[in-house]
Amino acid sequence: KKKDEVQRVRSAINIENSDDERGSGDDSDFDRNDVVLLKSTRGSGTSNSGAVVGSGSATIDKFCKKTSIEESIRNNQRGFNVSQKVQSKLSTMKREEKRDRVCEYICQFFYEASIRHNTVTLPSFAHMLESIGQFGKDLRGPSPYEMSGPFLQKRKQKVLDGFKNHKESWELIGCTVMTDAWTDKKGRGVMNLVVQSAHGVCFIDSMDCSGDRKDGKYIFDLVDKCIEEIGEENVVQVVTDNASVNVSATSMLTTKRPSIFWNGCATHCLDLMLEDLGKLGTVAKTISRAR
Repeated sequence: KKKDEVQRVRSAINIENSDDERGSGDDSDFDRNDVVLLKSTRGSGTSNSGAVVGSGSATIDKFCKKTSIEESIRNNQRGFNVSQKVQSKLSTMKREEKRDRVCEYICQFFYEASIRHNTVTLPSFAHMLESIGQFGKDLRGPSPYEMSGPFLQKRKQKVLDGFKNHKESWELIGCTVMTDAWTDKKGRGVMNLVVQSAHGVCFIDSMDCSGDRKDGKYIFDLVDKCIEEIGEENVVQVVTDNASVNVSATSMLTTKRPSIFWNGCATHCLDLMLEDLGKLGTVAKTISRAR
């Protein structure tokens, strides 16, 4: 019964007509689109430019080079028009009307799920739209089990595979472990660990340390664990801010791993220097007047 209900709801969706319209048969020509072959691929032997492929046994696959979803999106963003694809008899106005109705369904999902509207700017959203369009009608979406199980594991594996180039760079020329500790508006302490190398910056871990005592030993244990995962032979230096707890952690790291340098963040150092300059009498007076 549940499947029948889902099928009934899906069959009621019609982007050809608005809610107050009735099928009048005027758009029957759009239900049957002849495919116009614009250009044949090389090596086909004969020129088929302008040939019409009907509903017979001939197939157009051998004349067209399939593009990936990412390539299709890039082509659309660069202004590629339908002249590179199969021409359609749908007018621009008709396509815009259909697009508006599709967008209403998309927006309805966002509103009901309380999803932030700016998520439509994510590249993955564009990939999703393109893949659904290429699939066509009657797409069976992922179940809750599939989203939290098989597909989640596939995505995790792709992320792990993306680390391979970073790890190769670490092993080849070394890397830098950097810490970034900050406190949000609610007073919760967070520490991020990232690794920088010639290949780029790679996020490693993030810890909620609001309930812990953030002393030198605590900082040292977090950094030392990160170094252990990366490999001591691949780490050249550790960069942190110039807080006193980090100075204490420096001596512990030097004792255990003398081959690794520990340097203070130059930007944070300059920030502290400017704060001290701002406390000088004449400077502080000027700043207060400017405020």
